[in-house]
Amino acid sequence: MKHSNGIREQLIGGRYVMRDRNGRTIINRPPAARDVYRFQHLDR
Repeated sequence: MKHSNGIREQLIGGRYVMRDRNGRTIINRPPAARDVYRFQHLDR
């Protein structure tokens, strides 16, 4: 999921990863249940 401010959120290999607009990792952690839920219920 990409935000208008350039932040990108991904679920990759069992990890929740958030990167800034320059590709730098901000967050890299196991996904919380709420993260998985949000990604499963996105309007694509």
